[in-house]
Amino acid sequence: MKYMLLVRVDPEARPTPEEADPAAWHAEGARTGAWLEGHRLREPADATTVRLRDGKVLIADGPFAEFKEHIAGFDIVEAASLDAAADYASRHPMARFGAIEVREVWEDFDEPGEAPATDLTSHTPTGRPYLMMMVSVPDAPAVPPGSDVPPTAWNEEMERRGVTRGAHRLRPADEATAASARVRGGRPLLTHGPYAEITEQVGGYDLIVAADLDEAIEIAAKHPSAWRGAVEIRPLWQPEPEPRP
Repeated sequence: MKYMLLVRVDPEARPTPEEADPAAWHAEGARTGAWLEGHRLREPADATTVRLRDGKVLIADGPFAEFKEHIAGFDIVEAASLDAAADYASRHPMARFGAIEVREVWEDFDEPGEAPATDLTSHTPTGRPYLMMMVSVPDAPAVPPGSDVPPTAWNEEMERRGVTRGAHRLRPADEATAASARVRGGRPLLTHGPYAEITEQVGGYDLIVAADLDEAIEIAAKHPSAWRGAVEIRPLWQPEPEPRP
């Protein structure tokens, strides 16, 4: 089974670059076949949240919800069970400086043969990579008749435009599908259930490449999740390009 690990970091933590380096963790996962892909994200200050209400696009700076431990990156892993995924997550270096939220992927919604996004960290002339987190809100306003766009139509349009780079839907967070892994005092601490008891939960993600934030907002506003909840847009972290001689 596949799991999404949301790397949540306490902004008050001050790990050294060596303490935060996940290279050994990635190497372990690559050796065992557990780690499939992952990306670091820009700071929450660079987030944009998009909602669609009464036909109007509502744009807010910042993440969809304020948590003490903000999302700094994510990984997709393969594991035999939730506990096995959480055990691997507990060895992530940032488990000592925050929490690793573990969520089960809803594989019934995977596209057959869909290739994972592998290299989105380099600057390209085609655009900039963004993570769109689909946020579910159980008490979201009803969608006006004829206004809702089925996910298949959105997927088809984005594939035609060539902006998609991989996606997964997540199962609703409960004790059987979600957990949080932390390490405190050198001891792993595992909690089953959603990361936080709130109505807004990450329900899936899409990786896209857009020319700029305006195009990313336009793409997000067309997604059904913008009607039913919210879409948080986060740029992937990229190293600065080398200056030309």
